Amino acid sequence: MIRSLGRIIAVVRKEAVQLRRDRLTFGMVFGIPVMQLLLFGYAINQDVRHLRAGVADLAGTERSRTFTQDAQASQVIDLVATATSAGGLEDMLRRGEIVVGILIPADFEEAIERLEAHGLRMARLDRDSELEVETFRVDSTRVAEREYQGHRLRETWGAWEAGTELILAGDVIVPVGQPLGRLLVLLLEPRSDDGLAAWNFFEAGPDGPLDYPVRRLGKLPDTFDAES
Repeated sequence: MIRSLGRIIAVVRKEAVQLRRDRLTFGMVFGIPVMQLLLFGYAINQDVRHLRAGVADLAGTERSRTFTQDAQASQVIDLVATATSAGGLEDMLRRGEIVVGILIPADFEEAIERLEAHGLRMARLDRDSELEVETFRVDSTRVAEREYQGHRLRETWGAWEAGTELILAGDVIVPVGQPLGRLLVLLLEPRSDDGLAAWNFFEAGPDGPLDYPVRRLGKLPDTFDAES
């Protein structure tokens, strides 16, 4: 043990002498970490800000307009264009006019009100958060030929895909861990026979199938505004 310690001390002395003689190596050993600390600590900002965005507000309600204003106030996006359909947003994205497209479906407010009417507890994000989510990618849908209680029930096919997504402040979170958690799953699962998607909420419209607008969160954010 004493011999090993002596060898270590000898190597340290040798390297110290070498660094004192070789100023270039000395500068690299100490200078590069200092530069990295300065760059990553002050010069490089990883916060996403002022992305050119377009919005297609198909709901046209007070709540949808408030959502759009909150998104603008977050400074993550700058609303520079509007569209009347999902296809219009896609065209602007292809032309490079915007880098973010926000589609607010026509039943945006109605879906939230329906969940509230069932007694489900809500939560709202109090700040923009980059979260790990699962998104249901819609492959195809089919609408029933006959109406049932004023609706043509819709079947939806697709698959869940994991990824990371920027969720904006004010977005609604409905925790599963509540007394009516099973009802929540029944209502929000896209393949549910009696869910909101089946009863024509979250309609894709004339532009074809879209990604299902409800995301799965594996873990709730650390902070959010809870609603009773």
